[in-house]
Amino acid sequence: MNQYEVYCENLLYRRELNFYIIKHNVDGSRSCCKSLDTLEFVQLLDNEEIPPTFTIGGHITKPFLQAMANMIKEAGIVAEGDPINQNELIAVKYHLEDMRNLVFKPNK
Repeated sequence: MNQYEVYCENLLYRRELNFYIIKHNVDGSRSCCKSLDTLEFVQLLDNEEIPPTFTIGGHITKPFLQAMANMIKEAGIVAEGDPINQNELIAVKYHLEDMRNLVFKPNK
C-alpha cells in the first residue's frame, strides 16, 4: 500500500510557507503531488529537488495556519509528542497536594 507524508517548510526570510505532499510507492519510488486540484503525482528521480505542492505567503500565512489548527483540533487529531493535556496536569496537581498532605502534615 502507498504511504503519504506531508512536510512543511517555513521560509521566514521570504515570508512563505511551502507544503510538500510525498507518496512512497509500493515499488520503493517516490512521487510528489503536483496539484491539489487534480491530486496528480509525478514520480521523482533520485536526488531530484522536490517542488512544493503549494505555497502560502504574506499576511495570509497565520490565519491559514490558525484555521487549519482549529479544524485539526475539531477532528480530534493531536500532534505527535504533544505535551501533557490539561486534564493530566490537573490530576498531577491533586496527586502532589495529596502527597504533600501525607508527608508534611504533622502527626496528632
